[in-house]
Amino acid sequence: MSRQLLAGSQQNAQSPFTQYSVSSSSSWLRPGSWSSTKTSNCRGRTTLSLCGSYKSSTCGSGGQGVQRRYSIQGVRVDPKLLEPFHVSISPEIQKEKRKESEEMKNLNSKFACFIDQVQSLEQKNQLLETKWSLLQQQDKSPTENLELLFEQYIAALRNMLEDLCQTNKKLQSDSESSKAQTADSKRNYEEKANQRVAAEKEVTELRKDVACISSNNAELEKKVSLLAQEIQFLKCVYEKEKEQLEKQEEGMDVVVKMDNSRNLDLNSAILEIRKQYEEVVQRSQAEADKYYQNKFEDAQSKRSSFQGDLKNRQQQISELIKQIEKVQCELLRLQKENEELQKTVTEATKEGEQAVQEAQQKFTELMEALRNGKDELATLLLDFQELLNLKLTLDIEIAAYKSLLEGEEERICKDSGSSISISVTNSGSNSQSAAKQGKECSEKAGGVCGGKPTGIKVPTFTDSKTKCQSEKCSTVCKQSSNSKRK
Repeated sequence: MSRQLLAGSQQNAQSPFTQYSVSSSSSWLRPGSWSSTKTSNCRGRTTLSLCGSYKSSTCGSGGQGVQRRYSIQGVRVDPKLLEPFHVSISPEIQKEKRKESEEMKNLNSKFACFIDQVQSLEQKNQLLETKWSLLQQQDKSPTENLELLFEQYIAALRNMLEDLCQTNKKLQSDSESSKAQTADSKRNYEEKANQRVAAEKEVTELRKDVACISSNNAELEKKVSLLAQEIQFLKCVYEKEKEQLEKQEEGMDVVVKMDNSRNLDLNSAILEIRKQYEEVVQRSQAEADKYYQNKFEDAQSKRSSFQGDLKNRQQQISELIKQIEKVQCELLRLQKENEELQKTVTEATKEGEQAVQEAQQKFTELMEALRNGKDELATLLLDFQELLNLKLTLDIEIAAYKSLLEGEEERICKDSGSSISISVTNSGSNSQSAAKQGKECSEKAGGVCGGKPTGIKVPTFTDSKTKCQSEKCSTVCKQSSNSKRK
């Protein structure tokens, strides 16, 4: 306490604004009237009271009784007494004072950082509370609407896929029927081709038969020509023999009796044979001509009928080929459409799956954000609870220090009643600065507790001693808060 008083007196002595002069004797008063001067510090105001002993009066520092003050006439003040007195101070006290000031600065900076952190945590808490309220206020209808939309879209795609499957089945049945028709037409075509080949074979055989008949006819003609040559040769031989015989008969007259019953008519026999041979040849030739003519006519009729059937079959084959080409074109077109539809279905399914995955990812992200928000809110609530506990402890300490300070003030006021001192203060600059510091301390103490007033009035200090005590109290509060925080 004496150290604080000495520090306060030194500070007041060094300040250019305030000057203190203290006198223990009443040398500057008039003789015959002794009196005492006293300065009292009550509730941030300094009062100077002069009390005399010739009349009974009650003197006190802010007492409840009525103070009687006497007017002083002809007071002379020595100017030397107003000058600051120099007290020899040890360097250790100055070092300790510097250390205390540095510690005060560090503690003030730490306290300011702590207040900034508390404010930032309060802002984060408010942000998280607003986010939490917004998340709670948000309806689950958008996600449900999205799920309904995706389900409707998937149902529509499934219906389309079922329709496409049905159309594909129909097209497959049509293609199978067209394939069966093409197979039947191919079989008919093969049968007609086989019939045509058989007819062509018959025609070739008939041509061979005609060639054989023509060759036989040529051989018979050759034989007829040979027989005619033989007949002519025999005629020539007969005539020559006849001539020779006639010549012989002319040279010799011989009477020979011959039997005329044996007369041979060779000419008539030859003619008859020739006629018979010619008739046989004509008959055989006519029969052969008729036979081959009938066969040729039959072959011609068959050929014409086969040609008509062949033309009809060719027309049918060409029509079937055209139908096959049309069916193949339709099949290709339907296959392309089926492939395109399958591609669209696959793309739609992929898009639907991607959309569902994106929605699920967004939902998971939102859930993670909500969980993180809950965790942060829980941590902030814990920090807030710790800060509340710290605020309560600080309030208790502040109340304790307040009670201590009030007790010290009362003791100082009681002790100062016996001493005679005169204090001259400047225009209240120190009182204003001390009041500002007290208000800042109270505001900071309120900011620690979430911006709410603590309900504790911090007293303002004008005197140097009480100001030093307030600074010490603030340092102790900061140290206790830092220790609690650690």
